[in-house]
Amino acid sequence: MRYEPSRFYFLLFGIITLSFLSPTILFSQVQNKYDSTYIASINDTVQRYIRNHPWKFKPESNRLKVIPYFGVSYNEETNFGAVVGTIGYYRNGNDTLLPVSIASIMAGASINKSFYGGIRGLNYSRKGTFLLDYKFKYFYNSRYFWGFGFENGDNNSNKSSMIESGMEVRADFLYKPVKEILIGPFIGFEYYSSSDFSSPELIEGSPLYSRSFKAGIRFDYDSRDNVSSPGKGLYIAVRQVFYPGIVFGFAPYYKTSLTTDFYFKAWEGSVFAFDVFGDFNYGDSPWFVWPQFGGDTRMRGYYEGRYRDRNMLSAQMEIRQRVYKSHSVAIFGGAGNIFHSFSSFNIKQTLPTYGAGYRFEFFGILLRVDVGFGTHGQYAILAGVNQAF
Repeated sequence: MRYEPSRFYFLLFGIITLSFLSPTILFSQVQNKYDSTYIASINDTVQRYIRNHPWKFKPESNRLKVIPYFGVSYNEETNFGAVVGTIGYYRNGNDTLLPVSIASIMAGASINKSFYGGIRGLNYSRKGTFLLDYKFKYFYNSRYFWGFGFENGDNNSNKSSMIESGMEVRADFLYKPVKEILIGPFIGFEYYSSSDFSSPELIEGSPLYSRSFKAGIRFDYDSRDNVSSPGKGLYIAVRQVFYPGIVFGFAPYYKTSLTTDFYFKAWEGSVFAFDVFGDFNYGDSPWFVWPQFGGDTRMRGYYEGRYRDRNMLSAQMEIRQRVYKSHSVAIFGGAGNIFHSFSSFNIKQTLPTYGAGYRFEFFGILLRVDVGFGTHGQYAILAGVNQAF
């Protein structure tokens, strides 16, 4: 990957310019925005909108309010893209201290012929103690593919192309006993498909599609002071999933994911942020659900999907420093390892990531540009909103 300086400055100028034109928020990495980071960003957007426009949201009125949005995105996987949609928000009661329920619809496309779209929402009960977290998403991607495992991903000559598509439907039924905790079961359905491999031997005879119902348990602990740009607090997320694939003729399999984020301030204007992540697959899990390096959250600097295997462990640290008013900078570093099984874990295959970024706050929105570096001269420029984690 090579980026000319003129392209970088054009990208930075475009991000700041489009933020003035966007009705609500600028998005990065469209395909990931139906996960927890997306709904957290949407929630922050709605809360800011209500604070800035209190006359448009009266607590005694439960009518649905709608905010349109438009944004742009950039990353190596999809290149430049655009996203449009709407955010609807409402309350299931008159208590202004209760969380606001949210429903969003989004669709996006990029110049590499990728498409993403779906529905995401949070519906709180009248007392705020129960939450329905639901989503539907569909994606179609034109991607590069190196094969499975560390050795294949580390081989530059394996770079090939493929098409992947998929769909996910999920509903989480959560109980909120106290402000910081969410716990409950979820159910869902997933479908993935792949085609048009330029080097079909790299698929190693693995299935070209997968479909399965799923069920599991979810636990969240969140004491962060701010979701999109936390300065202190702790976030712990645990997901245990069971896929009874036998319904569609596939063997059952399991997935466990763990996330721990910790934040504190060491001196004036600083934030130290730590992230530890693990994703583990058991049984005859299809390669579609295996964890991958890259993206704008973890292992920045790697093409998302170049390194993929059944299990992943990663850790990163970021130091954020406010420089002047709305301007701040960040440096980050970390490491990650993908491996097929715990018995085959090789510490020598742990890969580094490091880089730096610039942040600019505009009307409560944090714009971010990061430059991340990996091994073998790999690096990437990532642009979006909110902190990486």
